[in-house]
Amino acid sequence: MAKRSLKPNAFFYEDEYGNNYHLIFYRTRYIDGNLCIACNCSEDGILYEPYATITKNFPSYPTKNGYWAVFDWNNCSKLIQELCNRYILFDYGHRLHSGFCEYPILEIDKIWLDSLPTRGE
Repeated sequence: MAKRSLKPNAFFYEDEYGNNYHLIFYRTRYIDGNLCIACNCSEDGILYEPYATITKNFPSYPTKNGYWAVFDWNNCSKLIQELCNRYILFDYGHRLHSGFCEYPILEIDKIWLDSLPTRGE
């Protein structure tokens, strides 16, 4: 069973290599105003550093408003699946393609997204 954090924007996560991290999520904006979700990590609970930006910016698919975003499945698939398992993200089968890569467009839980601290907005 996954360890739970008291903060809605943070939880403990084990990556595909067996490393354990405490992740803290936040939201910001890409330069064109589209939604960006990223997280910092800590192995000791004290020092935090950037871990991942889990969204992708597709200017042709605006995500400035609402609770949908394009997610970086190619680089963060296990973490994104964990967010789906926790009912934070919801997959309805919508996809964008760029070259050989496929990116899911996922719905984001409104309460979770609204709870995220913002950076640089």
